[in-house]
Amino acid sequence: MADFESRVQAALIGGAIGDGIGAPVEGFLRARILEAFGPVRGFLPPTVGVDGRPQKVDRPDGKGDGRITDDTLMVEALIAAYMEEGDHLTAWDYRHRFAPAVATRPVWLPEFQREMVLLDRLAGAEQLQIRALLRSPRDPRFFGALLHVISCGGAMCAWPVGAVNAGDPRAAYDEAVGFFSAQTFSFGLEQAAVMAAAMAEALAPDATPRSVVDAALALAKDGTAAMIRAAVDALAPGADRDRDLPAVHRAVQPFHHKRGHEADTDESEVAGSGRAPDAGLESRARTSEELPVALAMLVRADGDFRETVCASAEYGEDADSIAGMAGSLAGALGGLGAIPEDWAAYAQTQNRRDYVALGRDFAARVRAIADGDAARTARRREAVGGRRGQGSGVRGQ
Repeated sequence: MADFESRVQAALIGGAIGDGIGAPVEGFLRARILEAFGPVRGFLPPTVGVDGRPQKVDRPDGKGDGRITDDTLMVEALIAAYMEEGDHLTAWDYRHRFAPAVATRPVWLPEFQREMVLLDRLAGAEQLQIRALLRSPRDPRFFGALLHVISCGGAMCAWPVGAVNAGDPRAAYDEAVGFFSAQTFSFGLEQAAVMAAAMAEALAPDATPRSVVDAALALAKDGTAAMIRAAVDALAPGADRDRDLPAVHRAVQPFHHKRGHEADTDESEVAGSGRAPDAGLESRARTSEELPVALAMLVRADGDFRETVCASAEYGEDADSIAGMAGSLAGALGGLGAIPEDWAAYAQTQNRRDYVALGRDFAARVRAIADGDAARTARRREAVGGRRGQGSGVRGQ
């Protein structure tokens, strides 16, 4: 069994690989992906979208050739916040440590082949949120609820919260709720918390793909729980991608926030009626598909890294986020030995990163945070009549 450091390193590299493989087909349906590339078996060349179809292009920038997107860049920023704070994070740390770094600290952006501040790479809604947060005098713990658009922007980068709470999914869920409440709300906040919980379980010594899903379902609420169950239940033992991927796609549609709201009718009808579409707005019954599909792909492949990330990318839709989340979980379960060495080397070279070193440093920081937790637990046990030294430092699920 891989040690904790190897599993954290693999979560980081695995997420970057999944992000890089899924990025050039982000937003495309599976039929278009198969038409352009056939079954996804590894890294894909850069593409541009033409009439809803992925078209291969020859260029040194843009999405493709393993280049990471904002998903992995935000993971890096969150790890940096933990490294600097040296303890658990809250919404206040999001406001005063994480958001300023995203808005002001230049990093190498592989898609643009130059140094830029990460904020300039983010989607418009995420840019607006951070810019508004940095200008606002409001309590950051409630800031996410002021937004009008919900996405998977928290879930796509939440796994480091799970690493800091490794082995304790409930603690990971609670910390993610607190931290990401400065960024999002409703099902966006829920998916960030459930992703953190899933990673906390994936880094437990005896974790399996099924135990990861069980841990997620033990904490997931409302539409997120329903979509996870539907996605996993749609799988058939031993089935190939041609059976399973369309089945999962069909299964999640009734719970999809972009397709399931009552007002989500034909756009021309909405425009003519004077009503605004409510896709992306708050809902307890609807949610986004990225995390549920990632969990289904993890179970489908029984944690096999190659099949997990490649099937996730071939699924299409928000392919980089799905494959990135699935890749980080598969990496955490298997450690560095589960990731093809040439893939790991390629991802680091293409992105000018040393994820092995960053993962090693982050794992050491996580251990230091766990030591602080153990000391606090021991003091609490003493306060309620226990003996010092009996605390394990791990809160129960």
